[in-house]
Amino acid sequence: MTAEIITSLVSAIIGGFIAGYFSLKATKQMITHENEKSHDEEERIEHGLLQALHDEIDIIWDRYSSMMAPKPESLPDSDPLLVYFPIHQDYFPVYRGNTSLVGRIRDNDMRRAIVGVYTKAAAMIDSFKMNNKLVAKYEYLHASFLSSKKEEDRQMLLVHLTALVVYANALKTSHFELKKDVTGLLHYFNKVSVISEKNR
Repeated sequence: MTAEIITSLVSAIIGGFIAGYFSLKATKQMITHENEKSHDEEERIEHGLLQALHDEIDIIWDRYSSMMAPKPESLPDSDPLLVYFPIHQDYFPVYRGNTSLVGRIRDNDMRRAIVGVYTKAAAMIDSFKMNNKLVAKYEYLHASFLSSKKEEDRQMLLVHLTALVVYANALKTSHFELKKDVTGLLHYFNKVSVISEKNR
């Protein structure tokens, strides 16, 4: 081998190493950039979801507090909740439309609190629907007794009234549990929101 061939070969090898090094470095930088973009996009989606969930819970809770909450809160333990609550719609469109994203919320405590509040809120709606049915049956039994004046109808009415009182107390307990959880979650939302704004 002549000196020229060896020099050319060494130059080619060194050139290949240099080209490979910079190519690898460029690829690494591109991957890092893509990961940062992906992370930023994930944060943006999560922040938007949390804001939307906060707004939905806040609005629904305000409406519930003004229209429905005063009834169970002021009800004596010995009384039935003889009130109809009109419930006909899906009150949680944001949550139901984004359940696949809720699992991507990184804060475990917040994710658990959100799922807990929506689960209890759905159960509360079911409880009010059931109470509506019990009230309707009570009114039917009351009308039957007024019409017949029979002792057996009066006894059926009293038994059903007792069941309504028991159900009203269970409904009150669920209401106060939900109120505590919603208040805590809204406070948590606001706390996290302030921290996130400071870090931006």
